[in-house]
Amino acid sequence: MHTSTRTLLTVVMTASLAGPAAPAQAHGRLHDNGSPGQIAFGREDPTLDDTVIHVVNPDGSNLRQVIPGPHECPHWSPDGTQIATCGDPSNAATRIIDVATGTSRLLAMPDPTLFTACFVWSPDAARLACESFSDTDPGRNGIYTIRTSDGRGLRRITTNPGGDDNPGSYSPDGRQLVFSRSSANGDPLGLFVVQVARQTEGMAAEIDAERQGG
Repeated sequence: MHTSTRTLLTVVMTASLAGPAAPAQAHGRLHDNGSPGQIAFGREDPTLDDTVIHVVNPDGSNLRQVIPGPHECPHWSPDGTQIATCGDPSNAATRIIDVATGTSRLLAMPDPTLFTACFVWSPDAARLACESFSDTDPGRNGIYTIRTSDGRGLRRITTNPGGDDNPGSYSPDGRQLVFSRSSANGDPLGLFVVQVARQTEGMAAEIDAERQGG
């Protein structure tokens, strides 16, 4: 297992790379010397009628399932040792998987009134960006981040009342985040960039252990 990687943007895979069934999403990595690392992707499993996570070499070799059961949106950690998923069947915010061992840990959603699916790593691996929305208060919809250590430290990054903001990738210095935005009607509005550092220092609402008693 290589100790350092550079994160790639999420890409759509072709069927020729990983077999007959084209995966819905993929996330790749490069080693520091520029050579390609493995690609993590979700593939539909007809026996589960759901998506499961695999990794594969860029040439299509060494294809294997990472963990049993349905999971989506696999994203490599910056050092290439772990994968985060957007949620979990147990209704957790994410499952963080050690790819070498297959062991994993769950991070619970920090606020039960806010759905948070967290999967995009910050460059220092300290936080995950989350697609978040509330059924009871759509004004809370937007992107939030949580700590990777314990799933706490909820911070708001964007606001999109009734709509959907989906995090894409951090800039290498971690000061910006690219994301896609949809309106309250579900219409795609395009790609946007937010200044994460400014948000977390000023406008972000930190809903942390101080308020929640955790």
